[in-house]
Amino acid sequence: MGTKEKNKKGLSIAKVYLSKQILIILCI
Repeated sequence: MGTKEKNKKGLSIAKVYLSKQILIILCI
């Protein structure tokens, strides 16, 4: 159970990071 929660958190962080990267690319 603990690892599953950790993975969920990692995925959400990855999503935020990816969305930020996309925004930066769009702005350029």
